[in-house]
Amino acid sequence: ALLFLIPLRSVLLLMFAPKTRYTDPLWAQGSSLPASKASSSSEDLVDANADLSLPNEKAVSMGTSIMAVRYRDGVILGADSRTSSGVYIVNRVTNKLTPVSDRIYCCRSGSAADTQAISDIVRSDLAQHAIELGEDAEVSTAAALFQSICYRYKSQLLAGIIVAGWDKYNGGRVYSVPVGGALIEQDYSIGGSGSGYIYGFCEANYRSDFTRE
Repeated sequence: ALLFLIPLRSVLLLMFAPKTRYTDPLWAQGSSLPASKASSSSEDLVDANADLSLPNEKAVSMGTSIMAVRYRDGVILGADSRTSSGVYIVNRVTNKLTPVSDRIYCCRSGSAADTQAISDIVRSDLAQHAIELGEDAEVSTAAALFQSICYRYKSQLLAGIIVAGWDKYNGGRVYSVPVGGALIEQDYSIGGSGSGYIYGFCEANYRSDFTRE
């Protein structure tokens, strides 16, 4: 993996680097400083170079945002699509909404590897469960499976998961399984490092009688 990661970082750096790093073409060509610059103090030159650096201080990190909302007839799930590694965006089109059965999905945040592995295990368990019962599993069953794994291995996993779906016994249901392995049923659930940006909006606008429209 390391052999592929190093070239990828180089490509990303090239993509985000400005076309011209210097405002004076003589500087870019390696020529001597103009007279006005040559007479400047070393402190002035440091300030000038600081102005030409990449504007990291202006970057805004929104983080991962996942969400599931229960409305009158079912549930709606949503998520952003970026996967990052430190300051690098390694995938802009990640699907963070993962089906674990025909009518049950999970929203994944935290470690991509951990959450993908957990969802694969739960999908397999629900498939066997459905064969034994002769019908699809309930949403609460899927949530309990996620909670069991996340709690049992809480010291080894970094996984924040929202489980949402519909079953014929309880209708639409939304469950939150935050890092650490708790299990909380909610009308709507928000997760991920970017969730703080939308909590206030949801609290102010959510209604339990929402329709799909």
